[in-house]
Formats: sequence, structure tokens, C-alpha cells
Amino acid sequence: GQLNGELQVSRKRTDNEPRDIIDLKKLDGKLRGYAVNGHGKVNLSSRKLDIDNLALNMGDSRLHISGSRNKNWNLQAQLTSSNIHNLWPYSRGKLNLETRVSGPRLTPHIISKINGENLVFEDYRIGGINGDFDIDLQSDEQFITGLTVQNIAKGSREWQSVILRANGTRTKHQINLELKQDTDLIRLVVDGNLNEQQIWHGVIAQTLVDIEEFGKWQQNQPAAFSFGIDQGSLETWCLNQPDAHICIQGERKQNIWNARLEAHNLSLALLENWTPPHLNIRGTSNINTSVHYHPGRELYGDILVSIPNGFHLKAGETEESFRFEPGNLQASLNESGLAARIDLPAYDLANLRLWINLPGWNALTGLPRSQPITGQVTASLASLAHLNGIFLDSPVLTGSVNTDIRLDGTIGAPLIIGETLINQASAEIPALGITLNDINLHAYSKTGKRIDYRFSTRSGQTEPLTLSGYTHLNAPDGWPTSINIRGADFQLFDLPDIKMHVAPQLAVKIEGQHIDLKGQIAIPQALL
Repeated sequence: GQLNGELQVSRKRTDNEPRDIIDLKKLDGKLRGYAVNGHGKVNLSSRKLDIDNLALNMGDSRLHISGSRNKNWNLQAQLTSSNIHNLWPYSRGKLNLETRVSGPRLTPHIISKINGENLVFEDYRIGGINGDFDIDLQSDEQFITGLTVQNIAKGSREWQSVILRANGTRTKHQINLELKQDTDLIRLVVDGNLNEQQIWHGVIAQTLVDIEEFGKWQQNQPAAFSFGIDQGSLETWCLNQPDAHICIQGERKQNIWNARLEAHNLSLALLENWTPPHLNIRGTSNINTSVHYHPGRELYGDILVSIPNGFHLKAGETEESFRFEPGNLQASLNESGLAARIDLPAYDLANLRLWINLPGWNALTGLPRSQPITGQVTASLASLAHLNGIFLDSPVLTGSVNTDIRLDGTIGAPLIIGETLINQASAEIPALGITLNDINLHAYSKTGKRIDYRFSTRSGQTEPLTLSGYTHLNAPDGWPTSINIRGADFQLFDLPDIKMHVAPQLAVKIEGQHIDLKGQIAIPQALL
């Protein structure tokens, strides 16, 4: 499109403070095919705001704002649009909004009406919205206000209705929020009081979360809260099941935030909402976590996730499963840096132990390349066949894996010392019609500055394919890598309409984004 306009911006000093004046004398033209025109004037300082007839018309959408905010409010705003796509390209639908704000600056009287139909905001969808608000924060008169949203959705999650209701007085009121979708229900009831110091306090009186995927959770005891301009607190607020609970609490004082979360006997089956549908997870966990945050200065925290009785990971009706022993995950972030540890043993089948330290790390400064790092990973899997039922899309596997790696150095120049072994593994690859047998991998580092590796496998009864090489652990030089691939008669395809054997003799060198490939690939036999 094309827009033409005249805009004048100036700054003046009045009452010993700067005052910015933005004067849109004229705006017209077309944008995305819609006729545009507008005008208006804004005077702005730290203590005052004056808006003189600010108007924007785009297509059949009309926005108008006028008024002031000094010691008192006197502001009116109105938006009418049969299709808000005129104003914002990633939205559509009918929307009308009218708002008036009057009265003292800190205790205004707010009157607002909103209604809309078939609204879309990026990936949010709203079938209808109707709201009517009339709240006077200066007086203690009775008020009733509410908002109803119908058929609100984001992605696959949809709620048939969202209803917000508030009634009472400034010093004694109740707020009700309810979300419904078929048999799913979320309900929240808050009893509040806004005092003369503009501190809102009260209790969360009722909470009910009854959703098929997560079960039924409800609040048994009221939770007190208090929120002001520069302070806030929430006493212990718990949601309960017969044998489990989740509790949170927090406070904010002098711009320092502290929060805690504690969960007891939480069912691991809840994780099935984010895992493949054929996986079943059985077991319980306990969670304790705390966070301390001082903006721009400190971010500290602790987390402990324990699985006191172990857990069972099973793939549908198959026999493939893992039974894990009691384990835990813990991490601590403080002035000494980050220390984290995972311990998940699975009896004789598997084992995962990991610890990592970032000494002196400040989470608010990012992760610089100079950050020191230490750690170790020890993992083993006695039989890869146990993964077959768990990862349905993976090749059918056999064999074993063992890893023991120590980590040192810095983020930008890590030292990795240890080895990884895959012994006598096999993998069926239906997409190629082949089975890889005698898979062996030995990757190791003795100095921490270079990883050497050797890989070999057979396809059917053909000659083996080998891969050998090394990678220098040098990030500034682009992780220089050299790989040699050799094979005399390797079966690559064995499908009804494609059969092919290859004999590669390749040398590959990689530095950063530069790849140098030399050699040849012979095809001893093929049927297409």
C-alpha cells in the first residue's frame, strides 16, 4: 500500500519537566487494499496525558480516543469494526469496544462494554464475546460486572464457555471464573477487598479442576493473598486428590520474588498426555522446588524430583517394558553456580547417571563460551530390543550400549574424555528393506581434545561397511572433522522394485559449514 501523512513531533519543558507533543495533522492512503485516514494530537509527560481527538479509520474499522489523565481521569475510547482484519492482518471477526475512565488517578471509575463474533487472533479462535463492566474504585457502592466468552479455542483445546462474574463492593466482593467443555470443568472463586492503600487482599475460597486428562483436583482449605503496587503474597494454595496434592506459595517484597512448589504422590501417568499414545507410565513422584528472583541481579533456585518407588514404562500390550528402581533428579542454582544430577537405574536392564556443574554461573548473563563446565555421564542398556515396543517408528533393534564420559573445560572449548560402545547390534530398516547386522561402534577420547570413532556393519550377507574418523573439539575452528567411508559390496536397498549394492570409497572433511567430499561410489549390482 501507500500512505501519505503529516506528523509533527516536538518537546517542551513545562512545570520543570519535559513534555512531548505528537501531532498527527493528516494521514491518508491505502494499506492492504483498505482506505486509511487519521488525525489527532497527544501531549505526554510523566505526570500528564492529553489526547485530542485521536482517530484512525481503516476500511470500515473506526478507532477513536480522546481525553486526559492528570490528577483525575477523563478518557473515552471507542472501537467499531465489522472485520478487525482491517486493522491487524493476523486476525478477523467483528468487534465493538467502548470504554470510559473517570475519577481519581489511582481509584478510577471504569465503564466498559465489549462484544464480538467469530474472532480469530493468530492461533486463538473465539465464537463470541460479551462483557459489561462498571467498577468504581473510589466509592463503596454495589457493582455487578461480567464477561462471557463462547467457544474459545487454541489448537486442539477448546472450551465451550468461559464466564467471569464479579459482584459486591470495593471493600467486599466476590469473583467467579468458570470454564466448561463437555464434562471438563475449571472453577475459581475469590473473595476480595481493595483497601484505601490500594492493596487487594482476600482469599482464594474455591478451586476445582476436573479435566479428563488430569483427573479431579480440588481445594480443601482457603488460601490468603495480598497484592499491591510493589508487594504481593500468596499463602499456601493446594489442590488435592485423595492420595496426592500440589501446593504453591510465593511473595514479592521490594521487587524481590520468592516462590515454592511442592507436589506429593503425583501420578506419572499424567506424563502420558505428552508421550506417544501407546506408552503406559506407572509410578508416583514427589517434587520440591523453590525460586528466588531479583530482576537484573539474581536468579537462584532448587529442584528435587524423587521417584520413591520406581516406575514402570510399558509399550501398550507388548511385552517390552522397563522397570526403574527408585531414582531422582536434583539441581541447585545459587551464587556458587549450577549443580545438577540425575540417577535413574533400571535393575539389570539399564542405568543412567549424570552430573554436571557450571561453577560460578549467573543465569541472568546467558551462557558465555568462557563458562567452566565439569560433569560425567554413565549410561548402559543391556539390550536395545527393549526400545522396540517403546519407539514404534524406530528400526527394530538388538545389541547393547555402554557409555562412560567425563566432561571438563569450558562451554566454548569442552574436554570430553571417555568412550561409548555399541556391541553386536542389529537394526531392521523396513523403508530400505534391509537389516543391518554386526553393528559395532567405538567412539572414544583420551585427551579430551579429539574424539576418534570407528563404526562397522553388514547388510544381509554382504561385505561390511566401515566408517572411521575423528573430530577435533575446537568450536572456533568449526569442529574440524575427518571421516573415511569404505565398503566393497554393501546392500543398500532390498525392495521388490529396487535392489542395489554399493561400494563407497569416500573421504569427508568438515570445518564449520564447509564440507569437502572426495572419492567414488561404485554400484556392483542394481535392479530398478
